[in-house]
Amino acid sequence: MRRDRYKSAIKRLKGVILVSALLSAPSLSSAVDIKVSEDVTLSLGAWLKVWGGYVDKGITPDLRLDPTNTQRSYNVNLVYPAWWFMGKAYDKVDFALIWIAPGLVDNKNNALGKEMRLIDGFINFNLSEEFKITAGQFRAPYTRLHLTNEGTYVTETGPIYRGFAQGLAVSPVYRDKGVSLWGNIANGMFQYRLGLFDGLYNKGNAVNGQNIVKDNLAYTVRVQLSPTMLGFSPEVDYVLSETYLGQKDIFTVGAGYSAQKWETASSSKTAKMWTVDFQFEKKFGDIVPNLGAGYIQTKDFLPASSIPVDRTDCSQYEKCKLAYAEGQVLYDQKIGVGKPALGLRWEYQKPEGNPGGGIKLNRYQVWLNYYLNGHSAKVMVGADVVDPSQGSTRTNATIAAQVIF
Repeated sequence: MRRDRYKSAIKRLKGVILVSALLSAPSLSSAVDIKVSEDVTLSLGAWLKVWGGYVDKGITPDLRLDPTNTQRSYNVNLVYPAWWFMGKAYDKVDFALIWIAPGLVDNKNNALGKEMRLIDGFINFNLSEEFKITAGQFRAPYTRLHLTNEGTYVTETGPIYRGFAQGLAVSPVYRDKGVSLWGNIANGMFQYRLGLFDGLYNKGNAVNGQNIVKDNLAYTVRVQLSPTMLGFSPEVDYVLSETYLGQKDIFTVGAGYSAQKWETASSSKTAKMWTVDFQFEKKFGDIVPNLGAGYIQTKDFLPASSIPVDRTDCSQYEKCKLAYAEGQVLYDQKIGVGKPALGLRWEYQKPEGNPGGGIKLNRYQVWLNYYLNGHSAKVMVGADVVDPSQGSTRTNATIAAQVIF
């Protein structure tokens, strides 16, 4: 018996040494995969972004209008470095735990995050292709932007989170705590997602300076259509990509709705959001065009009690209209050691209603992307032009590198 225990201990120690060796070996394309048993597997991975660039006066690195910032600055930032465990626990159950560290320090040397935190922690029950259950803290199934892996953006600085992530308790990364029922029908031609989440308005929370006195759950509905009969590949995973870099042709049309009742001591309403969006990508020889767009409208949100400093910030207004379009043209052959691409994005935000004084915002991005190994290793250079309807236009310039292990 002791000999068997000794052999078992030696076997486990060898496993630990092997995993340690794998973790110390650099890799750009895949995580470390560990087979714990016949039915249980575990993957370890990491994600790192480094930004360097110029930040205009009157704006912060996360694109908030800030009149108190009267100086231009030059910064080098680690942008939310992340690491994760993902695995399969027996046949129809998988899970994920993803942490991010504080990154993206603004030009006043204030960290926008204060400690390492868990952003994803969920269990997924794959009962069938048509019926799956995901529970925990994860991406709320509402807009396509909520569901898009940030590492696949065609413009590195991505969308302005605070506008497009309205109504979520865990901002600015599109996550919330809840449960979602979802599945793929007709081999992925149709996908549905139903969700119940904590939402933004929880008892005891202060939202825009007003206390919430009663709990109410938020619910979400999203449906997608991929015309597979025309030769397009379905998007069957829970998390989507903004570009697949020519690995598959996609054309997906989606629509979503979300609502949550909020109650303060003096009033109550039901905050509502609805959206429509599409994503297209198709390879033509060595050229891979990509195009996506969406429209979002919010109504009856709990507004701030006074006009905010940033009057383009939809999260502090009663209602808002938002739109975006993005695209990329990839040359799918190496020039030097990587594949070049041009990425573009346009965004529009128009806050309305209380507390008044809202102003429109247009934002334009132009990026040159250089893919060394797909999304696992790439370098990007780009500019953000933020153009409010009142006040001066601001411009940020960024050079960035991304590694996913």
